[in-house]
Amino acid sequence: MMNLWELLKVSKGLPPPDFETFLTAGKISGKSSASSTTTSIASGYPCVLENSAGFPAVGYKIYGNSIQNGTPSPDNPVEVQSVGEPVFAKLYDSDGFRLADSDGYKLCSQDVAGYCIPVVTSGVNRESLITNIYLDEPLRKIGDYADVIDFERGVVERKIKKVVFDGSDDEQWLYYSQTGVSQKYIITAIVGGSAVLSDKLKSISVNQRPNEYDSIFSGGTPPCIAINSEIPNSSVEWRNWLSENPITAYYVLAESTTEKLALPKIPTFSGTTIISTDTEVEPSDIEITYKGTKPQNN
Repeated sequence: MMNLWELLKVSKGLPPPDFETFLTAGKISGKSSASSTTTSIASGYPCVLENSAGFPAVGYKIYGNSIQNGTPSPDNPVEVQSVGEPVFAKLYDSDGFRLADSDGYKLCSQDVAGYCIPVVTSGVNRESLITNIYLDEPLRKIGDYADVIDFERGVVERKIKKVVFDGSDDEQWLYYSQTGVSQKYIITAIVGGSAVLSDKLKSISVNQRPNEYDSIFSGGTPPCIAINSEIPNSSVEWRNWLSENPITAYYVLAESTTEKLALPKIPTFSGTTIISTDTEVEPSDIEITYKGTKPQNN
């Protein structure tokens, strides 16, 4: 609580020693201050902060998400899109002129080759503020497992791994087929969890029968590919096919990894604040820890 001299300086237009202390000052000469602050947590997408005090967020978490608009097959690939895509690498045209948003490229405020999540702070009758978070990889999600940015820990925690199978020598494959069964099975050597996605193979559960389509699945084992078409008849043929038709897959890591990240502060407004992202794929969730206001009794 400020003493009488500090309050006198405020009354003369001088800044208080700490604005947050000023907000939480008690009653002086029979008059009460506007409010005191309290720490609150809000979650959801978009994330709505009620009675915000207008200070930068104390902490935040942004959870990844991934979508695939269509059923993939070797002949008709469907890309997996995640939070922070598309890539921000092509910033200039062939003549060296700077590209703009109107050219179909969504750009952050600085020229970087990587991925970007523009976090939007908005409010009633307020001009929105943009805070850019730059990443080496987008934030992904498969099933109940999602990558997450954690401001308080200063990390991005990765639970999803991307891998490109191109038939190279470092890939280990186990090929087998069963008599009287049409599909052939190819098992990868990667150590994964219980879910997997691919740009050229339909993702199914381990309990489904993969006898109508080329598919990829996992059920507590390394991801397994079931092929019904005439692509491979041996591991050698499979590698040769992959060298001309690489497959991108995303799988749940057996153990999550963390990367240190210099994360910016996210501003809030006084009153109701809405936190969202200006991304093609929306996060599956946002959690904000913030300072809120609590009116005092007279």
